Amino acid sequence: HPFVSFALLCVASIANLFRKRRQRRDKIKDYLNITLNEVYDRLAEYEDNDSYPNIHLRDDIGRDMFHLNTRERFFFYDHVWPLVVRDINSDNRVKKALKEVDGKKMLHWQMDGQTKRSRKGRRSRGGFASGVESVQSKSPTQRES
Repeated sequence: HPFVSFALLCVASIANLFRKRRQRRDKIKDYLNITLNEVYDRLAEYEDNDSYPNIHLRDDIGRDMFHLNTRERFFFYDHVWPLVVRDINSDNRVKKALKEVDGKKMLHWQMDGQTKRSRKGRRSRGGFASGVESVQSKSPTQRES
């Protein structure tokens, strides 16, 4: 019965495709929540009159989260960071400015003063490393795509 075998193979392949898409979407959502908290914490801790270049912030957070796993780091850069930029750009508590540093124009972020003081008072619980570990413990380690 080759037709039945082919039909079952197609159904199994489609189910596997949907499962992988759901896992990827959940992984992005988990990384997004952790990253947004870390971005706000770092902007709150940054010196009062300086702004943080968003590319440097992306690289610092990416290296802290995935210091050994370059595949996950590049996944983070390609799929999670654009969502972080979207959320930060729509947040009125963060000042955005295009500044030229060493001949390069970069987008800089700076936390509003009032928000910065309140954010320092209620820093994310558990710290950055525990949040990453909780996401990695929830998610399967064999995610390849």
